[in-house]
This record gives sequence, C-alpha cells and structure tokens, in this order.
Amino acid sequence: MFGKDIHNLVLIKLDEFTPFGPDSGATLLAGGDNLDEVKPIYRYANEHLAEAANEILAVVPLHRLAYKSPAVTCVADAEDECIGTIAMPSDYLRLHTLWMQGWAHPVHETVKIGHPLYSKQFTPWSRGHSDKPVVTETEIGKLHYYSIDEGKAHEIKECKYIACFDGEADYEQKVAEVIALHCARKVCEVFGSTEQVGVLTNEINSVLENMRI
Repeated sequence: MFGKDIHNLVLIKLDEFTPFGPDSGATLLAGGDNLDEVKPIYRYANEHLAEAANEILAVVPLHRLAYKSPAVTCVADAEDECIGTIAMPSDYLRLHTLWMQGWAHPVHETVKIGHPLYSKQFTPWSRGHSDKPVVTETEIGKLHYYSIDEGKAHEIKECKYIACFDGEADYEQKVAEVIALHCARKVCEVFGSTEQVGVLTNEINSVLENMRI
C-alpha cells in the first residue's frame, strides 16, 4: 500500500475501533458541533500520520521493510585511525545494515546514548572491534563505527537504511495496518478517548508480535 493511501485506512480503523469514525455522525466537540459538519477526524489523521508512521517504522522488524542503499562515504577520525563517521541522507530514519570491510559480520542496530554499550566505545580496549563491531548514533543520521583494524582502509562493504515515511513509498500491508492503527490511537488521544486508546494499543501490540514471525 502506498503511504498516501494509509490515511484512508486510518479512517477505516477509527470506524472499527471507536464510535467517532468519519461516518458515525457522532458529536465529538464541545458545544454540540456535529462530526458531519466539522469532521476534525480528517485533519487530525493528516496531522499525525507522518509522526505515527515514523514511530512504527522505527520498531517494525527489518525484514518487513524496504530499504535504501545510499551513496555515502566514511570519514576516519582525525585522532584515532581505527574509528570513523558516516553521514546518512536527510531522509534517514534507522539503520538497516552497516558492514565495513574487515568486519566479521554486519551491524543492524545502532547504540544510542544511555545504552550500556555506548560508554564502552570511548576506550580502545572495551569498544567494538572487527570481530564484534558496534555502531553508535549520537544524533539522527550520524553514525560512528567501532572499529577498523589498525592500518586497514576505511571502506564500506554494505550500507542500507530505512527511510522516513513517504507518501509515494510502497509499504507491506501489515506495516500499513499497524501505522494506521497507531495514527488512529493518536487521534483518540487527542479526544481523550481512554478506552479506545487501550483497545487500539492491544491491537497494535498483537499485530507487531505477529510481524516478528
């Protein structure tokens, strides 16, 4: 399903899981404004779709997502020849694969500030190495890799990433479904519909769990 079509799926989910869908005619706003006249659902769904999609794309199993292979270069650190940095494209959301020449295997996740492995990258004897590499991310799209064997060239063997939500991108049906559910949950949160938020949360967790298979 194309990203731009997920908006309609959000409206369908709202009809399924709440009494406030676009065709319900229910009163949502204070003062007795009728949904048929005001239709805030459409606007809220549009406003929250990209945010909801990116939050879901950040946690969906990688094998469910299409990736991009960017033309990027690595830059060795000026003070330490064994580590370096890669600047990813502006639409970067999360790492799919980074495999440097000389590494025994690729890395599929980045380590963020606060993770137990993060502080260990500051010293040569505890940081990642060619047999057990580590990639950290201190800011979105700036990857730091640890490490290359001394005297070896800094060359990328394989690099892939998951891009931010794009209305023109094609998403697997299950991915589109969980994005729509999450966006519907955000709309329900706007209206303070606690019970519906709980129902949608359970559905989201169920779909995500099934996607891991």
